[in-house]
Amino acid sequence: MSNIAEGFGTGTDADFVRFLGYARRSASETQSQLYAALDQAYISLEIFDEIYAKTNITERQINVLIGYLARFKKERVVKEENAPYPLDIPDDVDLSDS
Repeated sequence: MSNIAEGFGTGTDADFVRFLGYARRSASETQSQLYAALDQAYISLEIFDEIYAKTNITERQINVLIGYLARFKKERVVKEENAPYPLDIPDDVDLSDS
């Protein structure tokens, strides 16, 4: 989920898709770790099957989102609405361009 949030925060579809790819690979990595946990008897087959199925669903959802973004290749930039952020700037700080 962190990769998806980070990719969305980049503001461009190309970067977002790149981070979605990272997220998809993380799901595959999770599946690999599930096999290791099952082999070491850290988890039951029931738990393995449940989590593995959820990672498959997650991968499919990521693929759908990547496909959607690929169909609409127009480079969009996501911008935050202008919001006032109060800054406490001391009077002795020069903000002019040097």
